Amino acid sequence: MAGKDRIFEAEDRRIARHVLSSRETLDLRRGGGDLPARLGLLFLGAPYEAAPLEGEDAGEPLVISLRAFDCFTFVESVTALSLSIRGGDASADAFARQLEQLRYRRGLRTGWASRLHYFTDWIGDNSRLGLVRDMTREMGGRPCTKRIGFMTDHPEIYPRLADTTVRAELRRAERNLSRRRRFCLPTEGIRKAESWIREGDLVGLTAAADGLDVVHTGLAISRHGRMHLLHASRPAGGVSVADEPLARYVAARQDATGIVVARLTTAVLR
Repeated sequence: MAGKDRIFEAEDRRIARHVLSSRETLDLRRGGGDLPARLGLLFLGAPYEAAPLEGEDAGEPLVISLRAFDCFTFVESVTALSLSIRGGDASADAFARQLEQLRYRRGLRTGWASRLHYFTDWIGDNSRLGLVRDMTREMGGRPCTKRIGFMTDHPEIYPRLADTTVRAELRRAERNLSRRRRFCLPTEGIRKAESWIREGDLVGLTAAADGLDVVHTGLAISRHGRMHLLHASRPAGGVSVADEPLARYVAARQDATGIVVARLTTAVLR
């Protein structure tokens, strides 16, 4: 699916072209792994929008928005911009291709259920493509055997799951994710592991709720010698940097039990 199956408004194209071709961005290309954090800061103040990918379209168009984000689309969009910059292609269409590759299982957009709805599934799929690396185990993460099935357990929240074929396809993906070997870093281990976390790392807050892997996502960024979270925050109303260091931020959230951490590799999609 491509072309007419994209929703890429003129203003979002303008933002993409500006970010990808600005002098500041070209300077960032020479930088290191902190590129996602540097790019993420360009969106400070952008408004929060809940579920921006869920429209009334019965199909699965590639929705591209750089004007407003939820926590997942913020991380995903910044990652796609980072990959485009590393690849040396400053075009908006190259960014769109990177985004589609990241968002869908094996990079193939074949319907709603092909979207990587769970963040640890997103990390795993893009790790297999060589685009990111799951760092959680190396940072002291423990094996995580939690069953994943929140979405199909609660089909009333997700209108697309009224289609039994779509629901069955997503259930298979959830079962595969549940069987996969995964690691999570508990809240009490974050402070000790903080020295291993780098600016630009992709951070997911593991969920306390049954059946759910991650409840929130963001990017690691250094402030006053400590790692904080750069994220699209519903309470803050948009893209912002959390006031508390990451360890304290996670500990204060009753819906979180720890974190997972991924890092961009040097691979570039063509």
